[in-house]
Amino acid sequence: MFLRNKETLIKGFIIIISALIAAYILNDIINGIELRKISKINLIKIKSKINENEEKKEKINEIKNNLNENKLLLNKKEEKPIKNKQENIIQNYGPQIIELSKIWRVQQYNASIKDNLSLCPEKPPNLKGKINVDMSSPRLEEIEAKYKDIMPGGHWRPKECKARNKVAIVVPYRDRMNSLRSFLHHMHPFLQKQQLDYAIFIVEQIGNFTFNKGKLTNIGIMEALRVYPFDCIIVHDVDTFPENDNNLYTCSSDPNVAKHLSVFTQKNEYSDLYPEYIGSVIALTVDQFKKINGWSNDFWGWGGEDDDLSTRAKLANITFWRPEGDIPRYRSFEHKADEGNKPNDCRFEQLGHTESNYLTDGFKLLADVLIEEFYKWKNYTSNILDCD
Repeated sequence: MFLRNKETLIKGFIIIISALIAAYILNDIINGIELRKISKINLIKIKSKINENEEKKEKINEIKNNLNENKLLLNKKEEKPIKNKQENIIQNYGPQIIELSKIWRVQQYNASIKDNLSLCPEKPPNLKGKINVDMSSPRLEEIEAKYKDIMPGGHWRPKECKARNKVAIVVPYRDRMNSLRSFLHHMHPFLQKQQLDYAIFIVEQIGNFTFNKGKLTNIGIMEALRVYPFDCIIVHDVDTFPENDNNLYTCSSDPNVAKHLSVFTQKNEYSDLYPEYIGSVIALTVDQFKKINGWSNDFWGWGGEDDDLSTRAKLANITFWRPEGDIPRYRSFEHKADEGNKPNDCRFEQLGHTESNYLTDGFKLLADVLIEEFYKWKNYTSNILDCD
């Protein structure tokens, strides 16, 4: 009896021990599974963190590379010679922005000029009449090197005598670099032989909007009058070059007479188009310009603005005198058509409103236009302004 009870007790003890061992093993298995899960989760988190750090590093490196590239670009711009800036005058500042660029800008009056100089002769002594028109387009720095006596900013006056006329040459312009080079190359010696106190203003329209010759001309003249006491304004196409140096770039002494200098042009087959035609090159005194209120600002595209000006002159009792014979002949620089200067389909309708509009639409409307940015380089001054 005692032995049976002892045997039963031992079996029970063995069962309990086995159960405890099984429970311990099962717990280890469960804990192992949980540990593996935790390890796997932690491993995923670690990998995710590594990937996140790598992405951050890539972004940081990308930012650094961009900064380095921008720094290099800035350095290149700072090191870029002025002559290269001169070649790239078309910039994208957006619509309704006008740039007075590539301007052989006039200096303020130099008080050091000797007052005891005698007046230059009424007819300059070195004129030849018919001259050769060189249509080549030298680089701007070559022009600068050739005409070294042009003062900083592009202003010239004779040294041997006191000029009788202070003349601003105003040229509305866009995207005609070859014409511009040829124009400067031809016009500087032409004007200097006439012993003028002059400066050439190239008034550039930028952006992709339609060309507006009238508004450009008004702004160019306004800027010219701000910087120097000009008494004569020559408004000039950039692609039109005089063939005769007896064609004097001066204004009439008669307050009721202006000048149309380019009567016969190569692009018009050297024919006088019609009696009221005053295109390409005209000369007005400052008083005449103000009396007719300049050009209309509303002619966008090709055509109409010159006819409108002719009507303004008639309304102000101003007539246009024209040279005769071979004197008013002009060569024309050939170039492709400007896509931004297509014919103005509304020009004929607009011309019907000149009489009622000319005292309000013109130079006076732009009198308060302010220059927003001003750059002065070695050969030119660039002014950025919004004339809208």
